[in-house]
Amino acid sequence: MTTLHKNTNATSSAFGWDFQYNLALYLVMDQELTQLEKFKVEGQTEDIEIYFRNKEPIYIQAKAQENPYSRNTTTQHLSNAINSLINAVYNVNEKFSEVIYGTNIEVPIRANRYPDLFQGLRVNLKYDELPDTHKKKLDLIFDKTTVPIDFEKLKQNMRILKITFHGSDDETRYRLIREKVINRLNEIGLQRYKAVKVFSYLQNEFKNNASQRIDLSIEKLGELIILYSINAEDNTVYEVFDIPQFNETSLKTDFSELILNKSLDFEFVTSVITEFNKFSLTSSTRRDTVKNFINENYGKYREDILNLHDDICGSLLDDLTKVILFQILSSHSDINSVRTGLNI
Repeated sequence: MTTLHKNTNATSSAFGWDFQYNLALYLVMDQELTQLEKFKVEGQTEDIEIYFRNKEPIYIQAKAQENPYSRNTTTQHLSNAINSLINAVYNVNEKFSEVIYGTNIEVPIRANRYPDLFQGLRVNLKYDELPDTHKKKLDLIFDKTTVPIDFEKLKQNMRILKITFHGSDDETRYRLIREKVINRLNEIGLQRYKAVKVFSYLQNEFKNNASQRIDLSIEKLGELIILYSINAEDNTVYEVFDIPQFNETSLKTDFSELILNKSLDFEFVTSVITEFNKFSLTSSTRRDTVKNFINENYGKYREDILNLHDDICGSLLDDLTKVILFQILSSHSDINSVRTGLNI
């Protein structure tokens, strides 16, 4: 019995962490991205902290249940979350724009009335938008605390957010998060199939951020989106540059990791894009600009590639350099879209 109890707690804890960093990803993508400055999962003050260029931060307390329909711990979760937000407001000297209790619990406030208030994939209600029965539940928590803050300001800027997040099947559990991320990336100009690929990478980055001591800046988020959107499996390059079958097989088999890593080297990517933009201004035709740029300039970049793998030479080095440059430049429009969409 003891072992089973420990396993259950461990599973619940893992589920809670899963919800927390996915909620962070969801809420970051829910903001006006051009106004974001940075964010942190498992911050110094709250579970999730989102900072802006033009207003005070948002602080979010996350609570989740593996069984979102269970009522066993709902009231305790509510009390703990609200008290945490109260303390957060006090600790930041009331410098905040919003506080949010984010949860997957289907009935996050049990008031014996309006049981369907939070029914739906996403329900996001201000304190003032709650029925009186639900406000009273929150007021009871406010009345019990001795923390000296402006509770009227807190009430005016508090939200209860419930999103659907449960099940052992990933497609089911993450469907709302996935839809939010893909749609938002698509809105800023990333092709949908690339946004689908970027989603899983971003999930992992937000998961990792919870264990790191640094904030994730909007500039860094932009870099990640750009780098992960580069299509490492594009076969077009081998046709465009008439790469021999033997070299193509070798590049795909022996150098795929090197190609990906160099394509994700942000400083190198920026250097290539800068030179390409200059070249484009003097190009008479746009149709073959990428091909012409690579054919005329790949020699400049051979040394960079050679430094990564000093025993490759000849035509294979030439073709490797061309493949890397093509992958970067084929994502040129994505880079501009992301930079504009995130104002970086």
